[in-house]
Amino acid sequence: MFTCEASIVSFIKGKPWYYITCTECRRKMYKTNEGWSCGSHENLLEPKFMYVINI
Repeated sequence: MFTCEASIVSFIKGKPWYYITCTECRRKMYKTNEGWSCGSHENLLEPKFMYVINI
C-alpha cells in the first residue's frame, strides 16, 4: 500500500468528473434501451462511476 498526495491546479468546465465503467470488467459502459452494455456484458442494471484524473 502507498500514499499519494496531490493538488488540483485546474479543471475544465463542462467535462464530467467521472467516467462510466462496467461492474464486471471495468470497460467503458454505454446506455442502451435495455440497460447498460460494455460490449462483453450486456443489460446490466447500473454501471460503476469512476473518477477522471489526468496526470
